[in-house]
Order: sequence, then C-alpha cells, then structure tokens
Amino acid sequence: MDKILTALQMKTYDNYTINKIGIPSMVLMEKAALSVLDEIKKYIVDTNLKPETSKILILCGTGNNGGDGLALARLLYDCGFSPDIVLLGEKEKLSTECEKQFSILKQIGLSIRAEIEKIEYDIIVDALLGIGLHRKVEGLYYKTIQEVNKSNAYKIAIDIPTGLDTDSGEILGIGFMAHLTVTFGYYKRGLFLGEGPKYCGKIVLKDIGITKIDLEPKEQRVYAYTKGIKGILPYRNPSGNKGSFGKIFIYAGGEKTFGAALLCVKSAFSAGAGMVKVFCPKEYRQLFLEQIPEAMLTCYEPGESKDCIKKKIIADLDWADALIAGPGIGKDEFSCFVLQILMKYAKVPMVLDADALNILSTKPEWIEDLLRFNEQYHRTVIMTPHLGEMARLLHVSVDEIKESPFEKARELSQKYDCIAVCKDARTIICYKDEAMYLNLSGNHGMATAGSGDVLSGILGAYIGSCEDYFKYTQVGAYLHGLAGDEAAKEIGERAVMASHIIDGMIKLQKGN
Repeated sequence: MDKILTALQMKTYDNYTINKIGIPSMVLMEKAALSVLDEIKKYIVDTNLKPETSKILILCGTGNNGGDGLALARLLYDCGFSPDIVLLGEKEKLSTECEKQFSILKQIGLSIRAEIEKIEYDIIVDALLGIGLHRKVEGLYYKTIQEVNKSNAYKIAIDIPTGLDTDSGEILGIGFMAHLTVTFGYYKRGLFLGEGPKYCGKIVLKDIGITKIDLEPKEQRVYAYTKGIKGILPYRNPSGNKGSFGKIFIYAGGEKTFGAALLCVKSAFSAGAGMVKVFCPKEYRQLFLEQIPEAMLTCYEPGESKDCIKKKIIADLDWADALIAGPGIGKDEFSCFVLQILMKYAKVPMVLDADALNILSTKPEWIEDLLRFNEQYHRTVIMTPHLGEMARLLHVSVDEIKESPFEKARELSQKYDCIAVCKDARTIICYKDEAMYLNLSGNHGMATAGSGDVLSGILGAYIGSCEDYFKYTQVGAYLHGLAGDEAAKEIGERAVMASHIIDGMIKLQKGN
C-alpha cells in the first residue's frame, strides 16, 4: 500500500531525508526535475511534437517548487528544447536551492522573464507554489493562472497544482488546471480530496529518494491500495466447500426497493460467498427463484406473529457467518423491530448500511445496547454511511464532515465501536486508533442507485470468510471501485449502473 501524506508530514519526510540521511536537497530537486522531464518526453513522443519546434512554458515561483521548474528548464535545454522561463516573485525572496538553480541558468545563458509573452504553447508547466500554500492565491499569481488556464496547451503540475490545498483539496482562490500532476515521494491527500481530482488530471507518483521510514504515529497514517488486484484477494482453500466460503444472512429490500436485496445477494456471490440467505416477504419468493435461484430464503407472511419472526431470525443468525442489514429496508415499525433483533442476537460480524444507519441515527437509546453486545459477543460491526447518513449519525452538518473528513471518520468509529466506511467520491475507512485507509479506485459513474448495495454484498462476503475484518473491508472497497472502473471501460462512466459493477467484479477476478 502507498502512504497518503499531509503537507506537514511531507515536509517532515523531506527534512529527514536531507538532514538525517544526508541526501542534499539539490540532488532531490534534480531527480524531481528528471522525473518531470520523462513525462514531457513521453507526451512529445505520443503527440509527434519535435524538440526544436515545441513551445514549452515553465512557470516558476521563488521556493523549492520553483527550483524544480528551473532545474527542469535546464534539462529541457540540454535535450534540445528552448523553453520559455517565467519567474514570478521577487528575486530577493528566492529560496537557497531556487537561487542556485537561477544562478546555473544565468551561467549557461538562459533568459528568465517576469511575465508571459502572448504566444501559444504546446506545454505549460506549473512550478509556482507547491505544497506549502496556506492562503488564497492573489495578485500576479492569480492573473497568471487565470490566463494559462484558458490555453489549449497540455498542462503539467509539479508535485501539486498551484492553488490546491495539500491537505483538503480545497481551491484557495484559483487553481492551475492540470492534465497531469507529477508528484514526488508520496501521494498528498489534497490530490484526491475535494477539488483535487478535477484540478490534478492524471496523477503520476515518482520515487526521487525520499526516505521510506515511518515518521508519523500509527493513528496519523493514511494508506491506499494502488497496484491492482494481484495478491490481495482473500485466500480460498482448494479443499473448501460452500459452507467454508462464508454463509451470509441478508436483511435487505422493501416494498418499493426490492432491487436492493437482489443487488446485495448477487454482489455477495460475485465476491465469493459460498451460501447466501435472505430474510424477505413471502411474495418475493418467485422473484428470487426467477432471478437468483442460488439464494436461500427465509420468508415471512403478513400478520405473522413477532415471536415466530424472532425465532426464524435467531435460527438464521446461528447459521450465518456474517450479516448484512439495511439496504432498502425502509424505516417503518417492522424494519425497526427486525433490526433490533439482529443487533441484539447477531454474534457474527455484520455490515450495517443505508436504512439500518438511518434508523440507528434516530434511536440514540440503541447505541448503548450496540456497544454492549459488541463487547459481549466480541463482535465486529462495519458501518457504511454516505455523507448524509454520516451527518445524521454524528449529529453534525455535511459541511462539517467535508472540512475534516478523516477526523469525523475517526469520531464515527469510536462512537459506534465500528469499522467506519465513510463513502464519498473518495471513501475513508478507519477503525478506532488504527491507521486509516483512503480508497482511490472508482469513478463518478459509480454515483448511481444501488452502488452501495453492491459494496455491502462484497463486504459481507469477505467478513464471512476472513477474520482480518479491517483489512478486507479496505480490500472490498478497493475492489468495488476497480469493478466500477472495469464497467466504465466497457460502457463509459455515464452509463454505469449497479448491476454493471457486479459484472465488473466478476471480470476483475477472472484468473485471480
């Protein structure tokens, strides 16, 4: 897995590499510039541009990000390019390394201007402000970014687009709109949060020699899977049988949302569940037989006594290895009754999603019981709220969550003694004081009805067959996103439906 750092953490890693390990900052700067040069060369080849006719603009600030840009200008010159170099800011404010790079360019005769000429460029490189920005972009910087954003040039940001907050992904006044961001050492949180995906374009991580030693406490670490499916799928015993690959009990679907149950069941099977049983009204029996004959059913009828229903549920909980509850169940009196039984008698790990969370947010008196039974049964609970559900569970606004998503995810996990799967464009997963996980897979096409039901099915299948619940919750979210990416490759992001994600999940696992 890869680390996702804050600006302060990144500076700590930089300083340790320079001051403790002893790698000079000019060496790191040279390797950073070489990394960007590689990407420019790839683009030149792909677009059939020629070095002697390519028009490249490099925008530099006075800090070390600007130093990266100045070093890149020299390397481009050495390769036969004639880049235009613009330095914004007062020369008296040049950082030590930036001043050295400035001096080198002067020595070899390259001119450095203070403003952009009115000509068209093929490539524009942003080396203005880097990760140290904490206030709004203003003045000449603002006007320059405003102008270059209008250009049709291919735009490359060095480390992070200027104007993008490194930690939150917020745009501070204005942001450089990159097609490609070449970042160094480690990913930064702002590349993936808030407006980050919009302004970063494609993100390429380059190793320039920054230390790999863990320098931050475990609870402050954030990780992500980035290298595909190989080696992370749950182990399956070749001698296993349907009973040993997870027996999943599902309470999902209502009168108007029966599809939630179908998606959840299909998804659980697609993730490898051996057996799936659904608690549903008797009227749905025929639909299940027609659409998912592999599913087992426990049916109830209108007017059936609560004692009889309770006995059925308890018997199925004794059978199950994992429980999924909530997708499409509604919030009526019957749903509340069933959910309370499940929370009270389930001794297996369980996924609470959708309406289960909405009900729980209105029943504060249930929280104490939930915590007590978790401890009594040594039970793991996974809660999968989207932003609105999370706001209701924490009794805060959505804006408050957006302002500090990692802190609020941690708060949810601690309050409800759960693995919190906080769903947004980038899902955050945490468990108490453990290191957190940020999911980077997936696409905007997955913002579609039923996508969460598919995720619940995947998570239920994994916790029903694997004991490392926190790890396989992360894996499940990652594969859910990769499955959505597979679907988008086939039909385009706009056309993705939840059922396509299940198809993507099946295709993704082929041969693995």
